[in-house]
Amino acid sequence: MFSHVFGRRDKKRRMTVRDQRVEESIPQPISDDADTFICRCAHQEHADDSAFLNGLLSSFVPNPPRGPFLSAFLHAQGRVLYDVFVYTRDAGGHPAYFLEYDSRVASSSSDVPGLLGYLKRHVLRSNVRVRDATEEHDVWAAWGNEPIASWDGLRRWNVAQSGAIEPQWDKQNQWPWGTEDEVIRDRRAVGMGLRRLVKKGDRRECAHIALSPVNCTRRPLMRVAQEAVNHDEASEEDYTLHRIMHGVPEGSLDIPPMQAFPMDSNLDMMGGLDFRKGCYVGQELTVRTYHTGVIRKRILPVMLSRFSPNASSNPSPTPVPTSFTPGTDIRASLTHPPARVAQRDLAGLESC
Repeated sequence: MFSHVFGRRDKKRRMTVRDQRVEESIPQPISDDADTFICRCAHQEHADDSAFLNGLLSSFVPNPPRGPFLSAFLHAQGRVLYDVFVYTRDAGGHPAYFLEYDSRVASSSSDVPGLLGYLKRHVLRSNVRVRDATEEHDVWAAWGNEPIASWDGLRRWNVAQSGAIEPQWDKQNQWPWGTEDEVIRDRRAVGMGLRRLVKKGDRRECAHIALSPVNCTRRPLMRVAQEAVNHDEASEEDYTLHRIMHGVPEGSLDIPPMQAFPMDSNLDMMGGLDFRKGCYVGQELTVRTYHTGVIRKRILPVMLSRFSPNASSNPSPTPVPTSFTPGTDIRASLTHPPARVAQRDLAGLESC
C-alpha cells in the first residue's frame, strides 16, 4: 500500500532524467557507481530472441517486434521477480531489445537471481546474445505535455470473475505502447507520460539545445533535447510523487521479489500480463488464478494526513522524505482487539 498525500495535479509540464531506476535532476552528473539497471538482449544472425523472450516474459512478444512494452519476469511458482520495460531497436536490420529493470532486486535477497545471469541460464541453444548495457544508456521520463493527451485518454477494462483486470486498448489494434524505437508510452496509468532510452551522457550535451519540432524526427535524442528545453526540471522526489499519485507500483520496494503476485501488484491493470499467450515461466499459477481463483489484494494509493479542523480539503502535496519505513504494517490505535491487519506501507512521500 502506498503512503502519500493527494492534491491538485501540477499543470506544468515536467521531465526527469532517470539513471535507469535512480532518478536525477538534469544538471547533476551521472554517478560512476550507479546500479546496473539495463541489460541488452541483442540477437545474432538468424537469432530467435523474440521467441526466447516470449518464453520468459509475462506479456506477448510479437515477432517481428511492433514496439516497446511493459512486462515482468515471474518465478516458476508465479511470483514476480522483475517488472521491466522492454525497448526495441533495429540493429543492422535485425531487432534488438533493451530491458529496464531494478537491479536492487538481486541484492535484496540471495534467493533472487540477477537478471543478466537469469537470462543467460535460459539461453541454452537459442541463438541469442545477452550483455550488460548499463554503461551505455540512461532512461528519461517526461510527463505533462499536452500532445500526450491524444493517445492517453480514458480507459476501458475487461474484468474477469476472479477480479483480474485487463486494459482494453482501442484505436483499431494499434500498438498501445507506441511504435518508435527506444521510446515507450508509459500507459501503466493515465498521465504517466513517456520514457526514453538515450545514450549515456547525451543529456549533458543536448539539454541546452533548442530544436524545433520539425527537426525532432530523426533520433529520440533530439526529442529528448526538445523536452529538456520545454519541460521543467524534476527531481527524484518529483517523479516518485508523480508515480505514487497515479497509483503506479514500480521496482523492488513496491513489488517485493519472490513475494508479490502479479495481480496483487496491479501488473494486469497496467498491461503487463497476457492471460492468453502460450507457455512461459510462471504461467500456470497466473492463468489458474485468472480462471478459477480470487484476487484478494491490490496495491492502492492512500492519503494519510494529520487531523486539523482548518486543513484544506485539497492540499497541494510537497515531496518530503517519508517517515515510514518501507514494509511497515499500518495499525489503528483501538481500545478493542483490532481485526486482522492486511495493509502494508510499501513506499511513499508525505507533505510537510
